[in-house]
Amino acid sequence: MIQHESPDANRQLDPVPLVIMTHEATEGAAKKATDEIEALGSVSGPVVRFRVKD
Repeated sequence: MIQHESPDANRQLDPVPLVIMTHEATEGAAKKATDEIEALGSVSGPVVRFRVKD
């Protein structure tokens, strides 16, 4: 997981990007997780998924 700090330390409530890399998962499981993350009240922007291939 990578979470960047807010560019302005005095504005701790500003949204920051959060990057999560998971284990291998099916498309259905990844979609379900994305839907659950988007439903969280603390998420202020769209959730974006990228597939990582070897």
